[in-house]
Amino acid sequence: MNKTELEEISQEAAVLAKTWQEQANELMTPAEKKVQKKMARLLTDPTDKVLLTMMFDQSFRTLNKPRVADQVNQLLHECGIPNFLSPPEKGLFHLFMHIGRHLPALSV
Repeated sequence: MNKTELEEISQEAAVLAKTWQEQANELMTPAEKKVQKKMARLLTDPTDKVLLTMMFDQSFRTLNKPRVADQVNQLLHECGIPNFLSPPEKGLFHLFMHIGRHLPALSV
């Protein structure tokens, strides 16, 4: 294949991918659209991405639940509660920071 043929195939693939994505978007349920919006908010906030990555990292480093609770609580106090979360989810994070960290067997 020459360069022109490769460019044509690439353009055709891009058009096809766009068509498929548009069709997939049309078929999304309201619940799926809600999740997509939340993920879009997460991906546009670099601070939230870093915090979430750090929380995952700390959560899977050890099986010691009290340690995980302590580390996640420390991260939340240092970085704040992620902005991409809904108000009820933010409320759960506040609850964790005040009560859940003391009950790691239930909250972690």
